Amino acid sequence: MIKKYNTKYINERIEAKLISKITYYRNKINEDFQLRHKAEYPELHYMSLKANIRNLKTWINQYRMINDTVDILDPYILNFGVEFVVKPLKMADKFVVLENCTDALRKHFSQPLFIGEALYISDIYEVLKNVTGVLDVIKVKVYTKSGGSYSTAAINIQENISPDGSYVSVPKNAIMELKYPDVDITGKIR
Repeated sequence: MIKKYNTKYINERIEAKLISKITYYRNKINEDFQLRHKAEYPELHYMSLKANIRNLKTWINQYRMINDTVDILDPYILNFGVEFVVKPLKMADKFVVLENCTDALRKHFSQPLFIGEALYISDIYEVLKNVTGVLDVIKVKVYTKSGGSYSTAAINIQENISPDGSYVSVPKNAIMELKYPDVDITGKIR
């Protein structure tokens, strides 16, 4: 076998090609820490975003090697909703407990997740369990929302849920968002 065609040589070339490509995903957040979709930008603001991307590319070009490529892309925004069922303490007011649970989840999701960060269902259970007046969290369901005022990108939650059901894995080029907390969080009391 010719030395330059052995597998070690080929693997090194492939790894070198992978390292020389830089992909940078950037998300757009408004003043209320909500993700913004391309369609929501007015033309003037969109032009300033293009200028920011050019500035970022110029800055990165100072530090890259000649053969490196730089891609600056928008991540896919995956909107989701949460349904839950909790069991209150016997002496607790059911309506107050339900309102406190939805408020706790709104506060938990007030900061956007990171790009590629998994959505932990176990954290939702923990937030609900720590609400005053909750005896037990019976069920939590996470589902996708798409179309209309939501993003058109979507994933199948059941295919991306972990084997133990504690988290939903998210692609590295996507970000999960609870877009309308007042509408997207629904709960029941048993």
